[in-house]
Amino acid sequence: MRVDISKGFTTNLLFRQPRKIAILVATPSFGNSSYTSLATRKDARRAVVFTYLNRDMELSDEIMTQFKIESRKTPQILLLDKTNVHQLLLNSSMTSDRIWEWIQTRNDEEATKELSVKDPHPLRLLQKAQVDTVFGVQNTMILPDESFYRVPEVNIPPHHPTIGGESGGGCPFMMGHGLGGAVHEEL
Repeated sequence: MRVDISKGFTTNLLFRQPRKIAILVATPSFGNSSYTSLATRKDARRAVVFTYLNRDMELSDEIMTQFKIESRKTPQILLLDKTNVHQLLLNSSMTSDRIWEWIQTRNDEEATKELSVKDPHPLRLLQKAQVDTVFGVQNTMILPDESFYRVPEVNIPPHHPTIGGESGGGCPFMMGHGLGGAVHEEL
């Protein structure tokens, strides 16, 4: 499953999560289904959010410029790993296994380009364009947001051990003591 981000997207969908973002930049007529096939695989979806950007949009050239990548008409995949941008040019014979292998072997040293946390994220242009479409052109400036480049913290709730039968305190019924031995935890 791939998400079409050509007309904007929800911020949390792409920026506020630990997974990498793969963007297929191609025209709707691009005939190779390998990317779509890969996007349906469960193991791949656990590690990557698969998206699509319509190459026929006027804004696509500007977005590629913001990524500091040459704007080519060739179908390609951009892989975003927070500040690192990787680029893979596609052809009609590229298989989903080859794309998956490429995604898995990318590391920081092999990045095509690196984004600066001091600049607005290039994908924010899509969000602004959608807002302008809905509400009319707004005189707004896209500001940088360093939080887009951080791996979000995972909040693990604290574990409270259950009260044993011999410990003091608590309700005797909930602790057992031969009174039915309920299997409940106190809140």
